[in-house]
Amino acid sequence: MDAILEELIDQFGFAAVSLTTAPRGFVAETYFVDAKAPSSTASTRYFLKVFRNARLAQNIPYAVGLQAELADTLETKSGSPVIPRPVTTTTGHFVFTVRGAESLGSGLSGRVESTEHTAVLYQHLPGSTTRAFSWERYFGVLCEIYRTSLDLQQQLLPPLVEHFTLLDERLLQTLESYYLEYTGEDTFHCLVRDYLRPYATAIQRHWQHWQRAAERCRGNTGPFYITHGDGPGNVMQNGDALYIVDWDELRWAPLERDTWFHAFDPEQRRLLQTVLCDFGLSGGFRTDFLHYYAAKRFFDDLLDFLEGIYHADDETTKRNLFDGLVQDCFGWTFPILEDLVANSF
Repeated sequence: MDAILEELIDQFGFAAVSLTTAPRGFVAETYFVDAKAPSSTASTRYFLKVFRNARLAQNIPYAVGLQAELADTLETKSGSPVIPRPVTTTTGHFVFTVRGAESLGSGLSGRVESTEHTAVLYQHLPGSTTRAFSWERYFGVLCEIYRTSLDLQQQLLPPLVEHFTLLDERLLQTLESYYLEYTGEDTFHCLVRDYLRPYATAIQRHWQHWQRAAERCRGNTGPFYITHGDGPGNVMQNGDALYIVDWDELRWAPLERDTWFHAFDPEQRRLLQTVLCDFGLSGGFRTDFLHYYAAKRFFDDLLDFLEGIYHADDETTKRNLFDGLVQDCFGWTFPILEDLVANSF
C-alpha cells in the first residue's frame, strides 16, 4: 500500500493521501482515496482501481480514454455525471503504474501476474451501490449512453470493438484435467469434480454451440454502441439519480451485449423494448447475439470461479467461490443456454 501512496503523490501532485480498502471484484483491486491538493485544506475523495491481471488490463488505456469522452459528453447533455470520469495525472495520462507483490505465477488459465500493475484514479460519485432500483430509470440511463455513443463513432478503436472471439479451447481442456479427471484426495477438489461431472457432456455441447453462435454473429453485426457488459450489477443511486460504474470492459458492440440480461424476463424485456423505442433505438434481442453473450458469461464465470478456487488459501474462500459457481453458472446462465439450444439449434 505504501507503493500506491507514493505513486499517487508522484503522479497527481497530492500533498497528502490516505487509502481505505474498497470491496474487490474479479477485475481489479479497489480503494477509496482521500487526497489534498497542495493549496487546499480540504480532502477530495476519489476511487482507485489497480489491475493486477495483465490480460484484463491490456485494453484499459483505450477504455478509460473513451470513458472520459463519454463521461464529459453525457454530463454536458444531462447535467449529471451518469458514469465516473477517470482523472488525468500531472503529465496528462489516464493510467499509471504501481508496484505490487511478487508474481503469483501461472494458474488454471495460465495467467501470470506482473509485479507492475496498471492503475486508474476515478472521480468518486455520490451515493451508494444498490440492487433495488427502477428498471425503467436504469434502461433510460443505458439508452442515453447508447444514443450519446453515436456522437463518438470516431473513437471506434479496434481494441475496443467486439470481434466475437472465444476463449482458448485449452482452457476447457485444463478444466477437465484439473477437475473433471481429478484423482487425488483433496476434499474440495473432489467436491468440485463430483458437482461438475454430471454437466461435463453439456458443457462440451454448449462450447460447440457458442462457436456456432459466434460465427453467425460475425456475419451479421449491425450497428455498434458503447456497451457495459455487466450493467445491472454496477449501479449506484443518489436520490433519484442512477449512475452506472465499472466500465473496465467497455466495448463497442451490439445492444445484445447489455440486453441479454433482460431478454429472458418477460416484464423486463417488454419494458426495455418500450424504452429503446422511446429513444429511437431498435433491436437488442437477436437470438444469435443473445446466445453468444449468454455463453460467454457462462464460460467466463465458470473459469473465473474455478481459477479462484484453485488459488484460494482457505476453505471459507473456496466455499464462497463454489457457492457462487453453483448459483451464477448453473442456477442462472446454464438454464438460459439450455433454453436457447432447445429453441434455436
